[in-house]
Amino acid sequence: MFYNWSTINVSDMQKSLDFYCGLLKLEVVRKIGEIGDPMCICFLGEQGKTQHELICNATKPEPSATTSFGFTPDNLEEIVEACKDTAVKASERFWFVKDPDGYKIQLMIKQ
Repeated sequence: MFYNWSTINVSDMQKSLDFYCGLLKLEVVRKIGEIGDPMCICFLGEQGKTQHELICNATKPEPSATTSFGFTPDNLEEIVEACKDTAVKASERFWFVKDPDGYKIQLMIKQ
């Protein structure tokens, strides 16, 4: 079995893409619709690997930031600095930051 993706609802696709693509350096692998459309879906990550799906749907209620997602970024220090208002050091290897909708993002130091 292959784990395809995790899905979250976002309130502003552009702000989410700025965070996940601009700061975390994920790439848009596939997009359904356009930013500003009533429904826009973006799959982030790498082709053929588990992806992070963002859905911005004007007819759905606000996102619910009740879970967390883990990434091992190349630019950990840059992310922690950019998110200093929400960054929490959990251990010597882990930090937690929040995305634009308040989802908890776990950042792990590369080994």
